[in-house]
Amino acid sequence: MTGRPNIIDYLKISPESATIKDIYIQPEEFINNYKKANILGKDSVLRFYIINNGAYIFREKPFVGEILAQYLADKLAINAVEVKIIGSAKTGFSMGIDHFGSAFGKKSDLDLSIINQEYFQKLADEFYLWSELFNRKKIFPKSEIEKRYWADNDLNCPKNIKTGFIDTYKIPNREEFPIARDINNSLYLIKVNLYKIEHIQVSNVSVRVYKSWKSFINQLKVNTDYVLSKVTRK
Repeated sequence: MTGRPNIIDYLKISPESATIKDIYIQPEEFINNYKKANILGKDSVLRFYIINNGAYIFREKPFVGEILAQYLADKLAINAVEVKIIGSAKTGFSMGIDHFGSAFGKKSDLDLSIINQEYFQKLADEFYLWSELFNRKKIFPKSEIEKRYWADNDLNCPKNIKTGFIDTYKIPNREEFPIARDINNSLYLIKVNLYKIEHIQVSNVSVRVYKSWKSFINQLKVNTDYVLSKVTRK
């Protein structure tokens, strides 16, 4: 949108958006609300349901979500508001193409986002170090999963970094990459102790680190637009 913001433009929301009351929503309602919203309304739908609302996974124990964010923030010496839960753990249903609308359950993942430029750059530096060692054959995969994905990560991660994000699991847990290793170990501890202490079970815990809030929101929009363009054609 160009020009100076006009409050009238912002309040001209769609009839669907005007009826939003509940924190959680059914997949069909999400599609309807998002697709019928104007440009400003789409951003607000995403903030309401995916960025700022309470996480579905912690709907019965909402304070646990805040403590989880504080744990990661304290580990990394960042602000807790820079830690966000997204995906099915936030909405209550899958936002992926293959399983869109599937209910969140104990076999679902807990997907986290960290929005912090300093850690984004640190992880980008570790990735490029790994890439250099990998291409010079100074480091080798130790598992079948690493053998399967290292070449693909080497090809695609630079594109992601240019866009403004990086996934920590795409950097190996080796002593040469202490930032990624420390974060990934923390994610493992979150998974184990969520179940052990709070009896909340997930399949995996992952984190994507973003360069800025702009890159975070832009990528969320890109992903949502792409997924909905596919699932509504089926």
